[in-house]
Amino acid sequence: MSKGGKEELPDWVKMQQKTFTRWFNKHLKRVKESITDLQEGLEDGLKFIKFVELVTEKKINRYNKRPKLRIQKIENIKIAMEQIQNEKKFQFASIGPEDIVDKNLKLILGFVWTIIMKCSIEDISVEELTAKEALLLWCKKQTAGYQNVNVRNFTSSWKDGLAFAAIIHHNKPSMLDFYSLDQKKPAENLETAFEAANQLGIDRFLDVEDMLIDIPDEKAVMAYLAEYFQYFSSGAKQQNAARRIGKLMDFTQANDELKQEYNRLGEELLKWIEKKTDELNQREFPNTKEEMEKLISEFAEYKNHEKPPKATEKINLEALYNTIARKLEAHQRPKFIPTGPSVEKIQEKWDELEEAEKLRGKILNEELGRQERIEGLLSNFNNKVKKLEQFHKDKKNYLTSPHEVSTLMAANQELKRLDASDDEYERSKKRLEEVKEIGKKIVEENYKDKDEVIEKMKELDDKWDELKSLSEKLREKLENDKKREERKEYLRKKWGQLAKDYTRWIKDESDSIRVYEFGYTLEAVEKYKSPMEENEKNYRNQSDGKYQKLEKLWKKMQDIGIEDNRYTALTLDDVKDVHKQLEDELEKRNQAYKKELERQIAMDEKRKEFAKAADDFLEYLKEHLEEINKPTGEPQPLIEAIKGIHQDGAPSKEELEKVIKIDQEMREMGIPDNKYTEHTVASLGSKRTQDIDLYVDNYIAALNEEHKQKELYKLRATKWIEEVNAIIEKLQALSFDNTLEDARAKTADFAEYMSTQHSEKSAQKTLIENLADDISKYLKAQPYNRPEFVYEDGLSLEDIEAKWKELEKEEADHKKKIDDEVKRQELCDELQKRFHDRAANLQRYIDASSHYLKANEEIKTINLAQTQINRLENFKKDLEESKELVSDLKELKNQLEENKYHKISEIAEKLEKLEEEWKALSGLQDEKKKRLDDIYEKMDEKRKEFAKAADDFLEYLKKHLEEINTPTGEPQPLIEAIKGIHQDGAPSKEELEKVIKIDQEMREMEITDNKYTDHTVASLSSKRARDIDGYVHNYISALNEEQQQKDFYKQRATKWMEDVNGMIQKLQALSFDNTLEDARAKTADFAEYINTQHSEKSAQKTTIANLSDNINSYLKHQPYNRPEFAHPEGLSPDDLETKWKELHQEESEHRKKIDKELKRQEKCDELQKQFHNRAANLQRYIDASSHYFNAEEEIQTLQTAQIQLRKLDNSKTALENSKSNVDKLKKIENDLKEHNYHKIDDISDEMNKLESAWNSLFELHDAKKKRLDDALEREQHKDSLRREFAEKAGSYRVWFRKAGAQCRDFSFGRSLEEVKAFKEKLDQANQEMTEKSQEFKSELSDLDQKMKELNVTENRFTRITLDDVNNFNDELLGLIKKKNDAYDTELARQEAMEEKRIEFAKEADNFVKLLNEKKEQFDQITGEPEEKTEQVNKIYEEGKPTDEQFTKLQQLDAESKAMKIVQNKHTELDMQILKTKKKWYDNFVANLLASIEEEKKMKERAAQLQKEWESKRKNEEMIQEYAAKSQELNSWIEIATEKMTEPITSTTPQENETLKNEYDQFLPQKEPRENEYKELQDLANKMNEAEITNFSGLPIETVAGKWNEISTLIEQRKDDLEKDAQKQEAHEKLRIQFADMANDLHEYMTKTKKDVSELSGNLDDQLEVVKKIISELISKKSVIDSLTDLESEMEAQHIKQNPHTAHTVPETKQTYSQLMDFANKQQDEITNQNLESQGKKVTEQQMKEFREVFDHFDKNKSGSLDKLEFSGCLKSLGEDMSDEELDKVFQQIDTDKSGKIEFDEFVTFMASRTVDMDTKDQILESFRDLSKTPGIITEQEFQDYFSKEQIEYFKQHMPQEGDGYNYEKWTQDVFDR
Repeated sequence: MSKGGKEELPDWVKMQQKTFTRWFNKHLKRVKESITDLQEGLEDGLKFIKFVELVTEKKINRYNKRPKLRIQKIENIKIAMEQIQNEKKFQFASIGPEDIVDKNLKLILGFVWTIIMKCSIEDISVEELTAKEALLLWCKKQTAGYQNVNVRNFTSSWKDGLAFAAIIHHNKPSMLDFYSLDQKKPAENLETAFEAANQLGIDRFLDVEDMLIDIPDEKAVMAYLAEYFQYFSSGAKQQNAARRIGKLMDFTQANDELKQEYNRLGEELLKWIEKKTDELNQREFPNTKEEMEKLISEFAEYKNHEKPPKATEKINLEALYNTIARKLEAHQRPKFIPTGPSVEKIQEKWDELEEAEKLRGKILNEELGRQERIEGLLSNFNNKVKKLEQFHKDKKNYLTSPHEVSTLMAANQELKRLDASDDEYERSKKRLEEVKEIGKKIVEENYKDKDEVIEKMKELDDKWDELKSLSEKLREKLENDKKREERKEYLRKKWGQLAKDYTRWIKDESDSIRVYEFGYTLEAVEKYKSPMEENEKNYRNQSDGKYQKLEKLWKKMQDIGIEDNRYTALTLDDVKDVHKQLEDELEKRNQAYKKELERQIAMDEKRKEFAKAADDFLEYLKEHLEEINKPTGEPQPLIEAIKGIHQDGAPSKEELEKVIKIDQEMREMGIPDNKYTEHTVASLGSKRTQDIDLYVDNYIAALNEEHKQKELYKLRATKWIEEVNAIIEKLQALSFDNTLEDARAKTADFAEYMSTQHSEKSAQKTLIENLADDISKYLKAQPYNRPEFVYEDGLSLEDIEAKWKELEKEEADHKKKIDDEVKRQELCDELQKRFHDRAANLQRYIDASSHYLKANEEIKTINLAQTQINRLENFKKDLEESKELVSDLKELKNQLEENKYHKISEIAEKLEKLEEEWKALSGLQDEKKKRLDDIYEKMDEKRKEFAKAADDFLEYLKKHLEEINTPTGEPQPLIEAIKGIHQDGAPSKEELEKVIKIDQEMREMEITDNKYTDHTVASLSSKRARDIDGYVHNYISALNEEQQQKDFYKQRATKWMEDVNGMIQKLQALSFDNTLEDARAKTADFAEYINTQHSEKSAQKTTIANLSDNINSYLKHQPYNRPEFAHPEGLSPDDLETKWKELHQEESEHRKKIDKELKRQEKCDELQKQFHNRAANLQRYIDASSHYFNAEEEIQTLQTAQIQLRKLDNSKTALENSKSNVDKLKKIENDLKEHNYHKIDDISDEMNKLESAWNSLFELHDAKKKRLDDALEREQHKDSLRREFAEKAGSYRVWFRKAGAQCRDFSFGRSLEEVKAFKEKLDQANQEMTEKSQEFKSELSDLDQKMKELNVTENRFTRITLDDVNNFNDELLGLIKKKNDAYDTELARQEAMEEKRIEFAKEADNFVKLLNEKKEQFDQITGEPEEKTEQVNKIYEEGKPTDEQFTKLQQLDAESKAMKIVQNKHTELDMQILKTKKKWYDNFVANLLASIEEEKKMKERAAQLQKEWESKRKNEEMIQEYAAKSQELNSWIEIATEKMTEPITSTTPQENETLKNEYDQFLPQKEPRENEYKELQDLANKMNEAEITNFSGLPIETVAGKWNEISTLIEQRKDDLEKDAQKQEAHEKLRIQFADMANDLHEYMTKTKKDVSELSGNLDDQLEVVKKIISELISKKSVIDSLTDLESEMEAQHIKQNPHTAHTVPETKQTYSQLMDFANKQQDEITNQNLESQGKKVTEQQMKEFREVFDHFDKNKSGSLDKLEFSGCLKSLGEDMSDEELDKVFQQIDTDKSGKIEFDEFVTFMASRTVDMDTKDQILESFRDLSKTPGIITEQEFQDYFSKEQIEYFKQHMPQEGDGYNYEKWTQDVFDR
């Protein structure tokens, strides 16, 4: 942390902050802007926008010019960020505009670094990483070779300053002495380098101390070095161009003699090559072995003796051509095109010769080999043909023998045997193909008797085709036999399966049919019929279909002669019996269904009869009730009509007796339920009591209550309407006296009315509405469909609501009139005050402006004139802005006029006067502008005068110079003539004085610039001095002028700075006296200041800035390399700009303070007016409310008390609502405190008084509320007792009637559960009724006592007395006791019936469970038929267990019927169902025993059939197994014999190894075959034991003989192969040894020959290479000697061919000798050329550099560069091309048009750019790089790049043209020679 507590920034942050700020200012200074700090300078976005406009070269038009708010600053930065991102095509990451506004330094640094990378560094290459590495690579190249400089990074490598200095010295040696720098003095080195760079124009981004820290910031250093790169890389192009041109002039001679020699030798060699090639291409050979051996000998003679000397001639010729080509190529002269054959042509013909030679040697050897191969092939062919013919004979015998088939098994076995035969046949085709292949080779080898071989092959093909035909015929027969047997077998299996499935299906379905439960209801039984019939139909269809299918199948079997079937013992008779069984079961089920259907129909008819009787009774009750409800009208007559219809319930009792009779009949039939109705006798009786008797009683009571409530409503509604009509008439009589006071008084009166009369009538209206609502609710709540309450005319709720709305409308109109009047009066008051305030402001502005415009200032200088003009322009803007003040006044006047302000004429008169005075200002402004323009124009004439004088002076100098140049002749007389004309410069001085005089007059007017001319006295004097008097005199004059201008600048800047400081101090001394008048005066003073002092200083600042620019322009145009103007400390334009910004900031703060004070004072004035107006209104409300709360009213009735309380509640609401007025006053008071209002104490005192008075109103309200509440409570208590007694007595009577009806209902339930469940309900109901009745009685007794105590003797709400209540209670208790006795009797009966139901259900379940258990036991029976029968009888036990259980159930069923039990919820089983289940069970057992017996018979028949089939199958399997195995083994033995007897003809170890591999692959086959042979012997023994004589034509004795023979041949083959392998290995060893040595030596010699022919690099390197080659060649002599010895040994062992090499010893010796001669000749040639000064190819170092650069920019390692990568690469090497140049070069280099530059293309291009270039286009391009004039280069341009000697050469040989030399003509001349 720093001392001040602020966090110390890291070094890298400070270094980046400084460097990036300077980088930013480098751009901003182009528009004379700068920032002192990135963190602060970018905050408002203005400087950033300027910067973006510069780097994108695109104007930003719309932004916040004066951003004050944070959002405006953010918007500015966002706009600029979007433009630079869009134009430069990149994105900013991790930073937004908010971060810059918030001054987040680290994010800002990252943000600026992104811009630096994009704008300065990225152009070096493609992306950041590439840019960084490319810049580092450039730095390494620039500093290469400098002592103590090793650039590895952008941090530590630069700390000692030497690397910076090295880059500068490398490019501009004159700028510093690198070798005088001391590495131990880094500070001095850095300062030297930085200062030198600064002098070159490289902005100084870094300071010395930045580099002396531990690790300088990498990004800061990169930003600074990018400036070095941009500055220096532009000069590399010209240096390369100069080097290229310099090399060209050293080469002018040709190589004619060498070319002629080459042409002669080439013609001779070409003739020999073409002749010999024709001879070697001859292809007519003798067809004997002896003649072929002779041709081979002649060919060896050619290779060893005739060809080698010609090869030497060819090498010498190539060396000569290479010598010529190297000289021409080194200087890029036109390529040598021989008149004779070219090297390529000779090489092409030589290649054809060698190809012909190679091909002839190959063909000779092949032909000799052909003769030898024919012998071996013929022997092998004959041997294999013999064996194949034997195979054909055996196979034909098998295929033509008879093959009888009588079973499917036999057919399959015969087919398998045929398959094996076919497999053997297919394998034999391979042997046949092998023979044919050998025959084909013999024919291809052109064997003299080849026709015989062809005939034999055709014969074999015919025999094999015959075998195929015989096999196909036999297969066709066997397949037909198989199909026949398969058909028979298929029918057997199908019959067996179908018969078995059918019998099983019949059995299963019969069991299913026997189990039938038709349902327990008529619907269920009827519903069962359709699926049963469908089921029966399906059964018959399926059964008939299956039977017919079996019947047809049986017939087919009989037709094809099937007499037995091993798959089943069932016959067609068995199937017929099963088919009849299903029909019997279906008929039994139909009879049972018919009986059950008849029973269910009878029961259903009785149910329907009861349901209809119940519905008829309910319909009667409905009609009876409708008859009761039919009479209508008012309550009293309606009651009498209802009683006459009811007749105490007698008619309904008679109808119920009819239903009871039918219910008794259902019980006797045992019908437990009735789906046709939910009603019972009990529910119907209960419904009669509830719906008729109780309904009538309650209806009559409700009509009596309705009558009383309607009479009360009529009385109250009539009185209320009369009173409201009177109020409306009074409200309509409103009038005003057109004063604000009268309007406010009317407001108070209306508020008093609303809190009294209005509230009272509102309360009364509510009471009437509530009464009407009670009546309506009462009528709707009654179940008697009473009509809605019909009001008398004019007394409905709609009438009352309409009257109330009429009153409210009149009240609203009344209030609106009052409010509108108050609002109009207050608005007029506010508008007239605002008008007078603004009119005063405008008057002050007009007075001040008029004074300024009429004043005549004394103007002696042009700067003062410009200042006054600028001030007047500012005034013009202010005048335009003041137009808004006039408009505001007009608008206020119009508003007052619209609101009919009574003093509008005074307002209009005042406005007219102000507007006339304001318009007059425009005329005064025009007059003042004309005066100032006249003064300025007069001074401007002096500029024009000076400009004309300057032009006249220059014209004079031109003529004077022409006069001096006019004389001619010898030097001495010419010198005198010139001196006489010059006269020591006197004439020109005299002319210059005229200009100086005018300039002096301009200075007196402070005219420092001149838009009419660029000339100054100094520039004119300088030109005169340069052109006339000399450089020194001019320089001194220029320096004097410079000092004079600088002193003048200092004087003006110092004075301006002092004035501005004084203005700042004055602005800072602002104070106020806390009045509105003072604030307004300060505002006017500041406006005056802006128009005068501010404008004046702004103009002066511009003048001083122009003066600085003029000085710099003056210095820039001097030929003396003067540095830029170093301004006095603290007086630079940037300092002035900073001070101006300080002043601007202070002015802004000053303006803010004044505006803030004025706004505060005006706000206070407005607030105090609002306070007093609102306070007066509140006081009037407090007075009226206090009077009302203190008044006491007389309360005599409940209605009066309620009305007064409603009125008080409205007053309380108004009081609470008035709190908002108090709060608003307090808010105004607080606002005045916050605004420091000077009379706040008076405001606070008045507020406290008002608030205290307002708070006291709550106490007064509470006191009045207590008085009214006490009265209301007293009256309410009396009335509530009456109403409560009436309500409770009425409720008791209604409740008593319902409870009595409930006690008379004896429906306790139809089952024991229902009866038991009803007990709890009964007890609860009895208790509730008893308690409820006692509760009613007790409460009514208490109420009666309280009324007596209050002397309440009558009750208008009811006629029920306390005696009536006591009678209700006694009668209810008697009814409860009767119901309890009836319940106990019914419960005992239901319990006895339930026990019997449970007992029956339990026994029925046990019976069904027993049947199911027995069935499960039967289903688990397994074993043989006898075992199954025994198990069935054991389980069934003759039916005794089930009979006993069923008898018990019959007894229980009889007992239940005796108890009239017709329903049993504990089980769905009845005796009919149980009887059916028992019958099914007995039938099931009988059927099961029958099926077991049938199964026993069928099993015995099936066993006998299976035994016969098994014996026959085994014999067939053995015959077929032997046939297949013997045939397969025999086939293998024959193939093996053929393989083991093939001759061994290998000539190489590989061929021997192939044979051995074949043997090794074959050998493992013997062991499994041996096992097959043993298995075959065992099988033959078994067949003999079974007396089987069919061995398929191949007895076991024959197989044994063949097996012994092949075993012997296998052992013999192994020994033969081993002996041959030893021989071939010895031969191969000699071949490989010779081939390895010969191939290696020839490979070496071929490479060496190429190396010698294609030497590269400089001549010294070539010489070294040749010397090394010669030394290596001498060492290879021993290898040739070894090859000679090996060749002799191979000949001794008769090894004629060597596939590993084509080389021979004579050929090798000749090649060696030729190569040695060629190398010696090249050594001589290179030694001679080494003395010549020739162009150089690319050196090894250059090639290495090219690869390094190429790989560096080949980022994706594709082996090529795209256009962007290529551009970056060029820039790193100093080649900075435009896009157009880059496209042109790219297309030239990209020869294959792939869109990429490959490495060879890149090297070719870089060689042309880096090494000497001497093509015409390249030389011309180089000249263009140096010259500014197309086609011409000047001597001065020569001097910048060439030595004196080179310049002299060019001057002598290059055609002169004007002031320069025509390089195009010279270049054309050089390349034409």
